[in-house]
Amino acid sequence: MIRDAMWNRWFWALLILTLIVVFLAYQWTGSYSLDIGAIKADDDLFIAGFHQRESSPHDDYRWTGPRALVSFLGLGRGRPWTLTLHLSGYRPPGQPSPQVSLGVNGHPLAQFAAHDGMAEHQFTIDASMIDWSGDLLVEIAPDVFIPESDSRQLGVLVSRITVTPAGPGILVPSPITLLLIAGSLAVLFFFLRWMGASAALSFWISLLPTAALGFVVALHRQYASWYALSVLLLLMAATISGVALHTLLQKAARRFRWQALADMNTRPLLGILLLALACNLALLPTPGFVGDMGIFMRWSWKLTTGGLHTAYLPVAPVEPIDYPPLIPYLLSIMGALYQRIFDPSFPYPPERSTLLFYSLLKLPTIAADIGTGVIIFLFMRRRTSQRLALLSMAAYLFNPAILFASAYGGQTDAIYSFFAVLAVVLILERRVIGAWSSIALAVLSKPQGAFFLPLILFLTWKRLGVRPVLKGLAVAIVVVLLVFSPFLYRGTGDSLAEYLFSVGRLDIPGMPAYTTLAAHNLWWVLGAGAEVVDIGGPWSEMPFIGTLLAPRILGLTLMVILYTLGLYALWKSDDELLVPVVAAFVGFACFMTLTQVHARYAFSMLPFLSMALATAKRWRIIYLVLTITFLTNMALHDAALLDMLGLLEHERLLDPIKYLNALVNVGVLVYWAVVLSAGWRSGQVAVSRIRQEEGTA
Repeated sequence: MIRDAMWNRWFWALLILTLIVVFLAYQWTGSYSLDIGAIKADDDLFIAGFHQRESSPHDDYRWTGPRALVSFLGLGRGRPWTLTLHLSGYRPPGQPSPQVSLGVNGHPLAQFAAHDGMAEHQFTIDASMIDWSGDLLVEIAPDVFIPESDSRQLGVLVSRITVTPAGPGILVPSPITLLLIAGSLAVLFFFLRWMGASAALSFWISLLPTAALGFVVALHRQYASWYALSVLLLLMAATISGVALHTLLQKAARRFRWQALADMNTRPLLGILLLALACNLALLPTPGFVGDMGIFMRWSWKLTTGGLHTAYLPVAPVEPIDYPPLIPYLLSIMGALYQRIFDPSFPYPPERSTLLFYSLLKLPTIAADIGTGVIIFLFMRRRTSQRLALLSMAAYLFNPAILFASAYGGQTDAIYSFFAVLAVVLILERRVIGAWSSIALAVLSKPQGAFFLPLILFLTWKRLGVRPVLKGLAVAIVVVLLVFSPFLYRGTGDSLAEYLFSVGRLDIPGMPAYTTLAAHNLWWVLGAGAEVVDIGGPWSEMPFIGTLLAPRILGLTLMVILYTLGLYALWKSDDELLVPVVAAFVGFACFMTLTQVHARYAFSMLPFLSMALATAKRWRIIYLVLTITFLTNMALHDAALLDMLGLLEHERLLDPIKYLNALVNVGVLVYWAVVLSAGWRSGQVAVSRIRQEEGTA
């Protein structure tokens, strides 16, 4: 198969396109920096001769020793560069400022005096100093001193090193970087062919990672070689694992005479799951939503060092956690793993830990996403063909908005969404205990999980009757008590209760009652893009009337109306495939109408909607539109991403795009509501469409 693929025109077209993309990416004229010692900067891969990270109120930095090395791999050759050092030559009183010798790739570059206080020092690197590899190795050799009560030899404090193209010319790509990227895409192409994809489909699928790696080369070239190597290793691991697991499953099927497994084509299923895992793991070291990840790291440190029962207590210097208990459980487990395996000292602040801890905290979310994909496949496989089930699963696992929120952003919405999807699927299978345990865990993961509690209640009553509802409520109460038990046992149940009451009041501690918190929903449109305070305008001071016209009350009222509309559609239809459509509508309606909503609150609509892709074309269109608007909403409010793209200082220019994005969401909500309220017989249409698909599969 590999030999046939290598002689395929689509394979060579992919390699040629990769060469073009990498070459064009190398012509990007941006600057590249290494933040020495900065929070979550995994600079150990690129430096030598530095001491441990340190911090001051204004800078993160490392002390050099007598000789320090900083490497920029794969920058490319053919143009001169400007090297900028942000460093300080601090010395105790009475000692002279140090002299610093600077070299590049073994060539002497400059000598200068480093004075107290962080300052920029710029130097020009001639193009002839960079050899065929395109690597840039900077050597810093300062005078050193030994401070009192410290055996270290200290040179200068280095905060950041930046290189920028200094003149015209064409940059020749690093052959190592080019080889790693081409190798990654070749492995991906072969793996897709092994899964059963055609050569043309394998080519088109490979275009997305080609563009992504080109993006890394253009904007993060200092990391491109290492990142391309990690992608190559992940894809090789996925390929080897897929082939090995497929072989084992086939042998097990023959050995134990599992005819259903023997007849099933497991290659595409294994391939999709392993590629999704590789894709998620490749995004682990990305910065994500820096503010939220910093909070998660501090919470994890607090729970690991102080115990789970301290979650809702103000233990200095970490604030009480404002998430339901299941997230603290997961953060505590991840922190304990990190402490016991990688860093027993686990010092504060935890943001100073390596990127490993930062990445470790994303693993529960990634596991939840993979698990959700499996649930989608199993649900659809029992109701449609394997082909449609695989497509639905892949549509979720490789959804760019899902990857952006979870593997990149590190948000935890995938966890409550996993339990909500599982609850809906289990109640459709008439498994009351599992469904109500799952919906309880969804609510205990994030408050948004409560959006789906009335839906589970309705489905249980409609399909099974009143007694199963009472049974389900009893099961949910038992699950809640089990989750609360560590807090009750350690005497901190009152702090947990205080948090729960604040959620019940829709009260975000320390934050004004805004109508929208960067969510492109109905309130963004009505507020003309402004995050206006949740008041009732000129009527807000009027008794009773002012309360009724407050945005919070209006939003709750509209949400109840739309929720009732969705439940009524389920009441009129017995088609199980309408249930995920209504569940997605419920999640989207809550996002669109409620106040104090973040962009990520729309997360849960996508897994449910992906379960409806096989029923009708309209849901595929809505899925595509909402994927774009959800991704756009998150990206346009990600300060780190905007800063990386050079748009943060011009953020006001993005306001029309934000408003248009919100208008599209409102249009989708109105259209969706009209479809459900028009008495559209989705059950018959859904079934007929699926049978047509199965007949042509």
